[in-house]
Amino acid sequence: MHTSTSLAGRNANRGSQMQQLLQPQPFMVPSPGSTVYGSGGVAYTLGPPIKEGGFAMVYEAIDEFGNPVALKVLKPSADAVGLHQQWTHEHTLFLKLRHPNVVTIYDAFGANFLLFLALERAHGTIGDEVRQRGPMPEWRAREVARQLLFGLNFVHSHGVLHKDITINNVLVFNNPLTTTFKISDFGISRDLFTPWAMQPPELNNAIFPLPEILLQEFGGSSIRSDLYHLGLVLLFCLTGQLPWHEGTPQEQINAAALNGAPRQQAEALRTPFSAFVAVLLRRHADFRYQSALDAWRALKFIPAS
Repeated sequence: MHTSTSLAGRNANRGSQMQQLLQPQPFMVPSPGSTVYGSGGVAYTLGPPIKEGGFAMVYEAIDEFGNPVALKVLKPSADAVGLHQQWTHEHTLFLKLRHPNVVTIYDAFGANFLLFLALERAHGTIGDEVRQRGPMPEWRAREVARQLLFGLNFVHSHGVLHKDITINNVLVFNNPLTTTFKISDFGISRDLFTPWAMQPPELNNAIFPLPEILLQEFGGSSIRSDLYHLGLVLLFCLTGQLPWHEGTPQEQINAAALNGAPRQQAEALRTPFSAFVAVLLRRHADFRYQSALDAWRALKFIPAS
């Protein structure tokens, strides 16, 4: 028997079901082929997992109308109320941030003591593309930059700092004539308009560390932090690798970020576009472009190589 709740539900029965979801439960990994029921009773049949992160797992799925979706399920936590707040936060942001370069949400619901988000399904991540095909030609990397700056400008203008723009959170949608790159995963994002004293503790991506979190003298996180992460994504697109290898001890990754290794690697490519990427990768936030719009206005006047 399946239980189903909707964030928008206000009746007493749904309220009771949501209270059940807030109780700590053992994490039973959904199995491919199983079915969960979302808002309005829509059935989702799970396929294989797409990726697993520290806070959630994402599965391929098909809704009962035959539409492919990505089902994100949050891993239960001892802090059940905090988990529900995180789910509500991300659901609300996806509803708020409707944009061609932000992933679209279709549904948010609880089922079988788990919390789900149903999102549009991509063909893969930008990391997948580069690993499979090798480094991008510069014209394609510039298009990645254009689209993601367009998306980030919209996100920032709506008071949101993403904080986790990585090669795994930029999704690729291949269409017959064009490719669209979209921002996903707002799990650790921040509200730019909420006082810092009321914000949760800073989180730093282990593979995409921000110098301004590692060392406060570099400025503290801001919209320019998302631009630094974009610089790392573009550097990966151009070279096929990050400035550190998988499995590198965290202390060495942090030291490389603090010593400016990403910027130095971009500068070594010696093209006008790589010089643009190098500015995104300046250690001190004050020496980066000041906004996504500022970065775009610089990029559009840089000649293609």
